[in-house]
Amino acid sequence: MLILRTASGTLIDVEVFVNAGYGYEVRCELVGETGTVQLDTPSATVARRGGGTTRSLPMDWRPRFAEAYRAELQHWVDGARRANPPAPSPAATAWDGYVATYLAQACVQAFETGGPVAIELPNRPALYQP
Repeated sequence: MLILRTASGTLIDVEVFVNAGYGYEVRCELVGETGTVQLDTPSATVARRGGGTTRSLPMDWRPRFAEAYRAELQHWVDGARRANPPAPSPAATAWDGYVATYLAQACVQAFETGGPVAIELPNRPALYQP
C-alpha cells in the first residue's frame, strides 16, 4: 500500500496485489469527494449455472494487453517505413518512463526507511514539452 500526498495536499492511497493465484486481473477505482470512476472489465464470457455466475480470468497479462502492444508496435513500424514518420501518439513517452522510475525509486526508499520521501523531479526537457 502506498500513501501519496500531491503538491496541492491531496492524499492518494494505492493498493497493489500482484500475486493473485486465481488469475491476472487489473482493477482500478478512483474515489473522490462527489463520486467514483472505475475501469470497466474487459469483455468476458460469463457462465451462469448451479445458482451462481462465473467469469474466467487469464493467468497472465497477454489477453488483456495484447491488442495495445500490437497497435503500439504497428505505429512504430508505420513510422519507420515513412520518410516523414507520423507525429508521436499521445501515449507514454520516454519522459513518462523516467518519471515512473524516479517515483518507483522513491517508493523503495520510503519502504526501506519506513518514512515519507519528498519527490522533486528535475525540469522536463523541451523535447517532451506538450
